[in-house]
Amino acid sequence: MKMENLYVLLGLAMISSCAPSSKNTRVVKPDAPEKAPEIPTKAYPERAKFEVECKYGEQSFSIDFESKSGDLKNKDMSVIAKFKSDDADTEVPLKLAPATYRAVDTSGLKSICDGVPAFQIENTPQFLFVFNVDQRPQFPETSLVLLDVAKKRVVNKLEHIGQLKTTDVPKYQIIPAQNGFQMRLIRNLDKKTEDWKWIIVKKGMLTAKWMSGGGRKSKAY
Repeated sequence: MKMENLYVLLGLAMISSCAPSSKNTRVVKPDAPEKAPEIPTKAYPERAKFEVECKYGEQSFSIDFESKSGDLKNKDMSVIAKFKSDDADTEVPLKLAPATYRAVDTSGLKSICDGVPAFQIENTPQFLFVFNVDQRPQFPETSLVLLDVAKKRVVNKLEHIGQLKTTDVPKYQIIPAQNGFQMRLIRNLDKKTEDWKWIIVKKGMLTAKWMSGGGRKSKAY
């Protein structure tokens, strides 16, 4: 073997030995940010009966909350979407379990409602509504409703998907993700540690699962 060929082979061997091993390479999911942007919170008064205003294009409607007893401690609120028109008003019960619901801060979110996060699913008239369920002295729970604003009907729902780490002004950290959204919720209640939960909206079904695995799927309506 010629001397110059030997030098080439030795050089290639040294480069190969210095290359990083694929076994030690950490794969990071690009869709899972460590933290959402911090935005100042907005407080809402707690009432046994209240409504939040929503607007989609030329369509204005409201989400109405009302305690049957008038007492928040009884956790007996119903939630109804009310669509007003010149012909007749339409009321759509959102089929959520009776509970005490709170308006939340939606500043900084691309929500069609002020007080309830509501996000459009692609370019359809379907919207994902995120409801805050008061569980004090425990952390508040989160429930989801998929509402078709054009047809004025509930497409699906998924209740109690995780708790929000706050005892003061509720504010969700939500960002767009593939086939839905990502939401920051409590993963370990004992340690009060948070993680990103992936909310998948596909063919009228709702699925909520942790980015690292484990989750729940809604029933067909």
